[in-house]
Amino acid sequence: TTLSVTPSPNYAGVTWRWYGPNGFNSTSRALSRTNAQVNMSGVYTLTANIAGCGSYNRFTTVTVTACKMANDPSGDNDNNNSSADNSSDPNNQSGNSNDLNTFFKCYPNPFSDQLHMNWNGYEVSRIHLMDIQGKTIMERFSGDSREMVIPTENLSAGVYLLNVETTTGILTYRVTRQ
Repeated sequence: TTLSVTPSPNYAGVTWRWYGPNGFNSTSRALSRTNAQVNMSGVYTLTANIAGCGSYNRFTTVTVTACKMANDPSGDNDNNNSSADNSSDPNNQSGNSNDLNTFFKCYPNPFSDQLHMNWNGYEVSRIHLMDIQGKTIMERFSGDSREMVIPTENLSAGVYLLNVETTTGILTYRVTRQ
């Protein structure tokens, strides 16, 4: 599966620069990543420099989830096949078609000194807190726990992304430090 995002309109004299997870960068107008994998999930930043008019940045959150093969009765995930979902919902969350958002709670939002999370129904393996450019600030492994508290008193005020890795896919939550 190819992950593809194309900005519009396409004016003459514009130079494009994409930045994303795992050091991704490109000077193409269209963001295109072939063989989309779960680790390509995160925030992608587009900088468009318009000759004589300055530049602007736009952000999009992309979630790539492993998908099941249609003819696989075991329900096992095939890590060689993935699907991309770069849609966003009204709750500032993006997830996959299995709607994992219903099992995971993250509060309070906005937060100050601690960010609380709890979940049930799915196995959470890892949680990443990232800055808005997609750089990992901290990473936690959940083990057998069904809840976690992340101390955040050392974070600056601003918007952060919380990537929640499960056995079924990755959820991305937008959270705000007051």
